[in-house]
Amino acid sequence: YSSDIYAIGVTCLYLLTGKPPMEFDVDPRTGEICWQPYAQVSPHFTKVLNKMLKMAPIDRYQSADQVLRALDLEPYLDNLADCMTVKSSSSITAEAEPSAEPYLTPIERTAIEIRQWKARLHKKQNKPEWREASLVSSSCLS
Repeated sequence: YSSDIYAIGVTCLYLLTGKPPMEFDVDPRTGEICWQPYAQVSPHFTKVLNKMLKMAPIDRYQSADQVLRALDLEPYLDNLADCMTVKSSSSITAEAEPSAEPYLTPIERTAIEIRQWKARLHKKQNKPEWREASLVSSSCLS
């Protein structure tokens, strides 16, 4: 479904701007379409459309129902923020700020995961097994 969601996102861009997808600039770091300067939409719809247009399928909505749910929330966002939270407004604004972590492309995330896996494997291979240690010590005693 994620390729269909991407296609709908690109269709939305065309309908909003009148520009075919090939005419948009692409962020060289992320590979994502730079469309915001060409369309006037709400901040919430900007977030939804950005998620639909993510390059990595895993970063997109996974079903049309998820997209519809996200779109259905827009009229209620102000009310939800006021009535569904028990946090102080200062902590809400602190959480709303973008995280300090930089965006990692799917390839960068995969590389990090491979390095972590190799480190765990190396640690496991260099760790003496309990059985081997006990067999060596019992054979030395005999």
